[in-house]
Parts: sequence; C-alpha cells; structure tokens
Amino acid sequence: MNTSTIDRYSLKHYTRLMISFFGSLLVLTIYQYTTLYFKGVVDVIFGTSFLIAIVHQIGFTSLIGVVLAFPFNFWENLRPRYGFNLISALLLLLLIIEAMLISYFCTALVPLGSDLLGYSFNDIQMTIKNSGGISWMLPVALVVIIGMFYGFYKVTSKHYHHISKMYPFTIILFSMFMATLFIEGKPINHNKTQYLALNLYDTSTEDTSYNSDVEYPLIKSKPIENVLGDYFELKEEKPNIVFIMVEGLGRDFVGEGAEYGGFTPFLDSLTTRSLYWENCLSNTGRTFGVLPSLLGSLPFGKSGFMELEKYPNKLTLFSILKNNGYHTSFYQGTNSSFDNVDRFLQSENLDFVLDKSGFGNKYQMQEEDAAGYFMGLP
Repeated sequence: MNTSTIDRYSLKHYTRLMISFFGSLLVLTIYQYTTLYFKGVVDVIFGTSFLIAIVHQIGFTSLIGVVLAFPFNFWENLRPRYGFNLISALLLLLLIIEAMLISYFCTALVPLGSDLLGYSFNDIQMTIKNSGGISWMLPVALVVIIGMFYGFYKVTSKHYHHISKMYPFTIILFSMFMATLFIEGKPINHNKTQYLALNLYDTSTEDTSYNSDVEYPLIKSKPIENVLGDYFELKEEKPNIVFIMVEGLGRDFVGEGAEYGGFTPFLDSLTTRSLYWENCLSNTGRTFGVLPSLLGSLPFGKSGFMELEKYPNKLTLFSILKNNGYHTSFYQGTNSSFDNVDRFLQSENLDFVLDKSGFGNKYQMQEEDAAGYFMGLP
C-alpha cells in the first residue's frame, strides 16, 4: 500500500510508528552494550542484562504508545496528517534524548537523574566543552537516528497485512507495560529517558520537611574517657608547672637501658615516679620547631611557624596558663634571638625571659664547636 497517498492516517499507521520507535530503541540498546563491552564494563553483549534491557524498552514503548495514542487520534480527526507528523516528531525527539542519555551513561557509568537539577546552564556548557565540545559526530548521529526511524517505518509496510490483524493496539501496549513492572532491572538496563523522568519526579515530590522539638537533633556529645585524671591529685594550691626541653637528648642518654647511661640521673629518677612514655614521635626535625609544636601544637608551615613575618591569633600553654593566674617565664642558655625565639615569646607576653646575656660572668660559656659557634651555657 502506498501510504504517501493517504489523506488521513489510521491507528494502523500509528502502530507502525511505535514498532519503528521500538526498533530504534533496540539499535540504541545494542550500541550501549557494545560500547560497554569494549570498555570492559560487561563481559558479553547479548547476555541476561541485554535481555532485561529489551524487556524494559518494550515497556517504555508500550507506555509511550498508550500516552500518545489519544493525541494522535485527536489531531488526525481534527486535521489530516497533523497527528502523524506530531507523533513522529515527538518520537524522534525521545530517540535523540535517549541516545544522548545512553552516551552519557557509557561515559559516566551512572545514569543521569535528579542531579541534572544541580547543574546551571554554565555548568552544562563547561561539561560539553571539557568533553570535546559539539563535534561533527552530533549531526551525523542525528541523521542516523532519523534515517533509522523512518527506515524501520518503511520496512513495516511490507508486513502491513499482519499488523492490521492485531488486537486493539492500546490493550496490547498496556498489557506489555504492566508486565515490565514485575521485571526487576538495574540502571544499566533501564530506559534512560524513563529513568530520568521518574528520578526527577521522585525528587520534586519528595517530602524534605523536618519537624523536631530538639533545636539541634544531630548534635551528639562523644563520650571521652578520662585516662589520665586518676594519676593527678588536685589540691587547693595551683601546681608549679615546669617544661624541660633539652637539645639533642635521645633515647641513648635517658632512662633504663640507655646505651650511654649516667648523663641524666635526675631525669632518670623522675621516670620512676612519673607518667613516662618511652616511645615518642618527634614533633619537629630541628630546634626552631620545638616551642610552637610542643607548647601550642602549631603547624610547621613552609619553613617553621616562628619564621612567619606576622603571627596569627593562637593559643599556647603560655597564654592559657597566664590567663589562669600563672606567672610565666622562660630560661635558656643561648641567645633568645636564635631562631626568632624572642619574637615568639614576646607575642605570648611572658612575664620574664632569661637568656645567655643575663647569666653574668659568674657562669662559664660552653666551648665553641667545630664551626666556631658558641651555643651558650651548658
């Protein structure tokens, strides 16, 4: 039958359109699984997952067929050819959208869903640009889809007499659609257009309201065990707190079993009646990192915290103890200007600082080292 001479298209021609639509979806599905196969995502092209995908494509075709049957009849009865041209254009649009969503899935390996709502137009432009932009493949793909759709439509004319003997088309389509509701599928074998539409619907209708009598319901206090408190006997009088920092004092010189024992007898005696950790992690590689790290847990930065031209607001044991009524002081046998110690101590507003210059002639300086430098008082 030469359909080009028909003035008004009937439901039989609408059936041919839907069969052509499904045939095009079938080709796009084969394209998806072939692409995923060569990317190593699936082991076979025509496997169980492919068969489930075909079932879902049948279901999607059935759903579209039921929905568009009424506007097809309405416009064809209102004005000949209008219904046919309208449905043809809508089906082609759906095929183009499905092809784009399948291409997206083959690239991202996740279907596009409600996350589309989080993209601005500039984001979409940026994504297209970063993925290579709109190349010559796009117009070729459009021509292929259009040619494929109308090619299937032309092929169905040879079997027109079989189509004319079918039961009422809407009943068959609706039955197919209901059957697919019981076929479980995963994103890989879903129709991507249907997945996007359902995902957008679920997101837009989701109830995100929250009512609670608690102002901050997610705040939870983490129970912290006091593992050291039992070792301290708190008294009415504040304890005197002394930090002893010794240059180059390693495990070879301190504690029981030290290779070079006898250097620190007082410290050795303290370890027997104190909290003592024999295994420690060094908090810095050189002298200039000791004060900010040990007393303030301050970050090293690029070249040491004390090398900063301007110190940010900070909390150290110096400032915390001073704010709690302590008299703060610092003693060292070298010059306090060494490694910018004086600047750091000044920023902490210490009450008293004693360095090499304040000991007087009564004390003997350490002998100069190999480089000719006096490290200070021993």
